[in-house]
Amino acid sequence: MNIYEKLRRSQHKNNNEMEKEMTITELVKKINKEIDGKKLDRNVINRIEAGQEPTLTQLVAYSKVFNVSTDYILNNVSPKSDTETIKSIADYLGLSDATIEEIAELKPDYKMILDKMVSRYCLLLVLSEIRNLLGYNYLQPHLTLKFDEKRKWLDGAEIDQFLNDAVNDKAVSVFFNEAVNKRIEQVVKNTMEDKELQEYFGKLDKNSKLQGILRAEHLPKLGDFKSKGSDDNETT
Repeated sequence: MNIYEKLRRSQHKNNNEMEKEMTITELVKKINKEIDGKKLDRNVINRIEAGQEPTLTQLVAYSKVFNVSTDYILNNVSPKSDTETIKSIADYLGLSDATIEEIAELKPDYKMILDKMVSRYCLLLVLSEIRNLLGYNYLQPHLTLKFDEKRKWLDGAEIDQFLNDAVNDKAVSVFFNEAVNKRIEQVVKNTMEDKELQEYFGKLDKNSKLQGILRAEHLPKLGDFKSKGSDDNETT
């Protein structure tokens, strides 16, 4: 029994009077009085009491109905396991558990970079370009076959031939590929030039081995390379 069901089933104070256990139907009516827009039904309450997280609007409505703070409700919700949390986020975002888990396990530095790429430099816009390319790559062979068949039976109308040529024009495929590559290149370029990220990682690496990476003792082959180059020049 989670906090939402406990609130409904327990005695609670309302207008300075103690009320007994509330039925789901009664709760639906009371909550719907507190919210605007789309109203709740019994199924929503059942899902919330079964473990589904309420929306912010529903949470506030619960707090008003039972005369408790939202903090009280949230602090009494049983903590989820990592697996449950990942599944909940995945379901909400419509992504796979594996994707959410991969992101969750990223190092903090990498999460910072990813956040910038998505929120500031529009990394996700590349998805529309990839989507166009996927559609084109799939349709190309099918449309070719369709037009070929039409030409056999109808001797090929002019518009069919035009579309067939357009679909099979390599320039179209090149265009879609370049659109994807350009979008990614621009996102990477903008991220690399981000002053906040540069400053953050610059300070982080200030005392790292990067400062001494070009010292002579760390590059023993440099001398050999120069000697070889000198020998080659003398030979020529």
